[in-house]
Amino acid sequence: MKNLDIDADHTIKILRHVIDRDRLPTKLLAASFRNIRQTADAMTAGAHSITATPSILDDAFGLSIFQSAVDGFYHDWADVHGNVTLSDL
Repeated sequence: MKNLDIDADHTIKILRHVIDRDRLPTKLLAASFRNIRQTADAMTAGAHSITATPSILDDAFGLSIFQSAVDGFYHDWADVHGNVTLSDL
């Protein structure tokens, strides 16, 4: 969309508003990102989900804020479930 000079974030906001307002049985999937910022902008604008290349995900999960969240989740999970993995449940 950005290559066509279309405001992708505004378009996502409008589409999400219509989906929510009309209670449509659909989800908004955003794709074709070139960097982490674009993924964050799409999610902030209202995309339900995103697709991203492995390199973008690697960059995102390499950020300290994500690592902190993952570590916190791991410790919370271990406190509740011990060594049991999700696939064990």
